[in-house]
Amino acid sequence: MINDQCLLPLSAVKILAPLSNPGKIVGAAFNYRDGLLQTKRAPPEQPVIFIKSASTIIGPEDMIRINPANHVTYEAELAVIIGKQALKIDRSEVSDYICGYTIFNDVSVTNYVKHDGGFVRGKNQRTSGPMGPWILPADAIADPHDLAITLDADGTRLQDSNTSQMLFRIDELVEFISAQMPLEPGDVIATGTPAGVAANHEPPAWLVPGMCLSISIEKLGVLRNEVEREHHDA
Repeated sequence: MINDQCLLPLSAVKILAPLSNPGKIVGAAFNYRDGLLQTKRAPPEQPVIFIKSASTIIGPEDMIRINPANHVTYEAELAVIIGKQALKIDRSEVSDYICGYTIFNDVSVTNYVKHDGGFVRGKNQRTSGPMGPWILPADAIADPHDLAITLDADGTRLQDSNTSQMLFRIDELVEFISAQMPLEPGDVIATGTPAGVAANHEPPAWLVPGMCLSISIEKLGVLRNEVEREHHDA
């Protein structure tokens, strides 16, 4: 039995990122049907993946630091946490390799991605990986492909979808990624973002200092972060 005197209110503590230093974060691009429809992009024939560095990770309530001269977007995502080493596994086995789920914000510098024709620089700026608020064990979610997912900026709803919109489901993603590279315990797979990223609003909803973002995924809670101008020493 838990002694109530050992419990602290959330307001009295600072919640850190549930994984501060995973081996790697593997992101999936173009993986929501509603997002593809919104941009009139043809669905890829196989998953499109990229690597995001663990040095991008920040926790709930930490500041996202940006250069306002850039076009920086939010991307609300369901993140999968790998529980044991996975290499060339079949999709029928994937559930045995998943430890749990959390919320991830794949903050991205869109103009870098477009200029470079690739994801490395645009996805790997410091503070561009908000994660949390906690990891929910895999067995606590009956179906990760039926979860409401939303993102609000200063109280305005910018993304509103469901994980059922994933083009490649989690078992397909893990099978594909584990055929390209070994996955280790604590690795994170960010499963893609739905329609409503910044470039697809009129006017575009690029991040600006002072903005407050709130991502909600059903059963997983809310991940909140504010935006500030990057410091010269950041």
